[in-house]
Amino acid sequence: MLFFSVAVSPLLFSVSITIEMAEKFEMFTICINVFILKDEIMGIIKNAKMWAWGVMGEIESTLG
Repeated sequence: MLFFSVAVSPLLFSVSITIEMAEKFEMFTICINVFILKDEIMGIIKNAKMWAWGVMGEIESTLG
């Protein structure tokens, strides 16, 4: 999961450069969509981490 976050960061940097360089409105819209998607992906990762910690806690309490 950590690797995924690190891998996404350079991508977002290049996307923001694309917004600055883009002259077409469609290109700008695509970039905005990428940013919205990134937030959704990060939300999914957070939920997955919370779920994983919950499962780990249940396993520990069952075994403990």
